[in-house]
Amino acid sequence: MHLTIDGTIEDTQLTGEDGCYTWTDLDPLDDDSYYDASEEVPAGWTATSPTAVAFESPPQSGASYQADFTNFEN
Repeated sequence: MHLTIDGTIEDTQLTGEDGCYTWTDLDPLDDDSYYDASEEVPAGWTATSPTAVAFESPPQSGASYQADFTNFEN
């Protein structure tokens, strides 16, 4: 998983065994900035949903955002 701010990768993490990862305590952004979350689809897998999502700009303080990425093994 990648977390980007304004299109620049800020953090990369592996998901847990359950396929999930959560970023917490993110800093507020300027009004014209945005967070994206994206995934890298591993070899042998096919994405069945978009592989990136842009969150509300600007993100609201204290808000929770979620993205689901769906894949199947070839």
